[in-house]
Amino acid sequence: MNKTVLVTGASRGIGRAIAIKFLQNGYTVYGTFNESENKIEELVKEYGASKMKKMGPYNFKKIEDTNKLIEDIAGIEFDTLVLNAGTFSENDDFINFNLEEFNEVMNCNFYSQLLITTKLQSYLKNGGNIVLMSSNDAYSGAFGSMSYSISKSAVVSLMKCLCVNYGRRHIRVNSISPGAINTDMNTPEQEFEAPLWTPIERIAESYEVANVVYFLSSAESSFINGENITIDGGYGNVSILLKEEIERSRKIVGYDWLNEKVASLKKGDKVYCLDATPEYGWIHNPLEETYVNAHTKAIEKGVEVRR
Repeated sequence: MNKTVLVTGASRGIGRAIAIKFLQNGYTVYGTFNESENKIEELVKEYGASKMKKMGPYNFKKIEDTNKLIEDIAGIEFDTLVLNAGTFSENDDFINFNLEEFNEVMNCNFYSQLLITTKLQSYLKNGGNIVLMSSNDAYSGAFGSMSYSISKSAVVSLMKCLCVNYGRRHIRVNSISPGAINTDMNTPEQEFEAPLWTPIERIAESYEVANVVYFLSSAESSFINGENITIDGGYGNVSILLKEEIERSRKIVGYDWLNEKVASLKKGDKVYCLDATPEYGWIHNPLEETYVNAHTKAIEKGVEVRR
């Protein structure tokens, strides 16, 4: 394989995992860094300077640095662009709003992707791929750090615009929206609280995001175009309100009350419940397992149990 990919923000976190994934599959990787030069040097040492091309430093909070990257790599033909570099600010909420910091986040998270994908389009091969980095924060209103949410929402819109304009060259454009990922950008809430609300009860590792990026850049995804793929373990499907409501109702009436009601049912009766089989029960909770078993016994008596 003699393919070439640009990965921005390749020295740390998700970007590093993406760079490694492409290197392991034979790509030549042009990877950018800002402050973590030693981290990208490790990749150069491991995979060789002919495969891992160190680019930087570039601080994409500054438009001039994005333009500098564009100048530095103009003329290189790429099979894939993976625009991962991003930043975060907690000081642009509605009380402490700072336009300068807001614009720095927009410059890095959105404008760098906009400029690179438009200014380097002549150097992206026909049939190539672009993968943009959004976030599941793009789907929600921010209580603070609104520049992050707004910039990531803009990335999804950019992806759709590029998709419909670059399709004539058979260039596929997609974006990904990671949720809580185990990187050095984690907040305590992501690390310790996200698993409580995520159906599979954990956060992701960087390589799990890298696997999706590589898939979107490969022939295995040859008809996936213009899609934003969320990687959050199902977190986005959870309604905290609905979960709290069902837990509150069970706390109020108690399992003893519920089991007594189910046990009193007779053949021909109907009951609506949330959990009627062990496969759908919260069987790690002994009280929930008892509740599920009560419904199983009711079914055996001829009670019509509807989930």
